[in-house]
Amino acid sequence: MRRVIRGILWLTLLVVVLAGTSYIAARAKVAVFLGSPLPELGPRDIRFNFDGISQVAGNPRAWTFTYGPGQLPGTPQFQVFVSPTGRLVGTLPRDLQARIERFQNQRLNP
Repeated sequence: MRRVIRGILWLTLLVVVLAGTSYIAARAKVAVFLGSPLPELGPRDIRFNFDGISQVAGNPRAWTFTYGPGQLPGTPQFQVFVSPTGRLVGTLPRDLQARIERFQNQRLNP
């Protein structure tokens, strides 16, 4: 009985470590994607979609980072989708990277 409980505890610890690592990889990917200096993006909501992301081809399971409303012009709310392994799988709106680059250029070169 003691071995079963110990095995369950180790398995639980492994799952927690893997989930934490996945979360950290996703946060790092979003930070690199958004760039620096960061605009005021508004409130952030982070969720893992076990059912998959219907807006992305293949309906992958992914972390969803939702921001807004913020200072990004023409984008009251946006989402960044990152796989459990830390790969960027999509954004809404789809041209989000171009919008962020335009905004950063306007801020840095008024």
